[in-house]
Amino acid sequence: MPGAVGLNHVSVVAHDLEESMRFYVDVLGLEPVPTPTFGFPVRWLKAGGLQVHLFERPDEPPTYAHFAFTVDDIVAVYERPGARDPRPHELRLRDRGAPRR
Repeated sequence: MPGAVGLNHVSVVAHDLEESMRFYVDVLGLEPVPTPTFGFPVRWLKAGGLQVHLFERPDEPPTYAHFAFTVDDIVAVYERPGARDPRPHELRLRDRGAPRR
């Protein structure tokens, strides 16, 4: 039966778009991609074959809303400048064994 075959993007509320961009680009290594004009601040980022869409809005995200990235070396990501600063995002680590090299 025809239907959904994958996930295209995740939208994230960002209270400070530039600070959020620094986190996603400098800490997680996402790549900015061309973004259409929506009439309010929006930036699209490439994460492998998927995208993260950051929207600067005053709204609070829904309670317990979340998404997760798989990274190739969690220790290296965690040691990057800004990774342990919980603003605007909190990097939570779940031990899944040694980092892949």
